[in-house]
Amino acid sequence: MKSYRFAALLAAAATLSLAVPFAHAGRDETLIQQTRKNQLAHDACVDKERQAQAPQQKQDQEQQAAPAGQAQPQQRQAPH
Repeated sequence: MKSYRFAALLAAAATLSLAVPFAHAGRDETLIQQTRKNQLAHDACVDKERQAQAPQQKQDQEQQAAPAGQAQPQQRQAPH
């Protein structure tokens, strides 16, 4: 009887030792896929924000450039 139990225990231990690396590999692959999905979602949000801000930034730049582009009378400096 003892040899039967030992063989069953040995088989169970071998099965578990082989299953654990595969379980970790599956978990790692799942984490990699989730990370990629999160990164793509983040990149999409950033791109969307940039596109939303681009027209506002363009208007700000035009407003800042407009006063500098207009001819303003220069003030005379006193000679030193």
